Amino acid sequence: MGAILAENKLHHAYWRSASKPTITTVSGGEKSGFEFVNMFDNNAHTSFKNGTDVQSVIKFDFGSNVKLNGYAVYGHNLTTSQSIKLEHSTDDSSYNNFTDSAVYPANGEIAPANNNAEAFSVYLKGATVTARYIKVTTIGWTTDTFISTLALGNFVDNVNISAPYTMPSFTPQEVSIKRNNQGNLLSSDVRKIPQKLNIKLTTLQESDLDATQANITTATINGLNTTYSFIDYLGHFVSRFPFFVLHDDGGDGSNAEKLADRNKVYFCTIDKSLRQPAFASPTTLNWSINATGYIS
Repeated sequence: MGAILAENKLHHAYWRSASKPTITTVSGGEKSGFEFVNMFDNNAHTSFKNGTDVQSVIKFDFGSNVKLNGYAVYGHNLTTSQSIKLEHSTDDSSYNNFTDSAVYPANGEIAPANNNAEAFSVYLKGATVTARYIKVTTIGWTTDTFISTLALGNFVDNVNISAPYTMPSFTPQEVSIKRNNQGNLLSSDVRKIPQKLNIKLTTLQESDLDATQANITTATINGLNTTYSFIDYLGHFVSRFPFFVLHDDGGDGSNAEKLADRNKVYFCTIDKSLRQPAFASPTTLNWSINATGYIS
């Protein structure tokens, strides 16, 4: 089973809110032009960097309690010796690490699995946390370390992702070898190739489309905060904003295998448009989400 992180609560609480939440620098600082909010502004060319070569701690106040079960990072140059730590609190006095200590480090410091700038995620399968305040700590960063996308919210889990589907094993590259008029080699161009994904949600009932789940489908859409149906919730966010697809939520296997699964995640945008669910039989529906996915 897979999972989809469709709603970035950091983005929607800040950029889509008329009254901006409070963001406080607890220690360290932000580099001018690379502020904390750049991590969730949906622009690939912006990013967050430390102001100095010391640890920075930034606090985000949602204004009221929200439910969360995971986060994902894309567009970064973190190495395995550099990490990010998230903590949560309801009262701004007692903070807990945003981590499942059985799968991730108990100290909450999450680093990428390799130095290939691949996306990674933290997912509390089967659990949620209640938080009003979030602390983000940079560990081992220099002023050149950056993150361009941090999404924090709720993974819609138990998504049956079926073939044909490209699993995120590595980042394909395209090499262009050029020669001049004399046949001498020129500098080669190498670029990453995004993956065309067909994320199939299969054997759905009509009641599944109308179903609600308080932690997952409670959201503010166009100024209205309410509990939306599964189809309205995913249909709104996936069709309008970038989202993350966790190929396998790591529900089975050892903790090491779960961690490996959760380090295989796509950063996605919808491919042209989002289709409607279609009947596969008189009583069941399939829903195909065509997306363009990026690993790094």
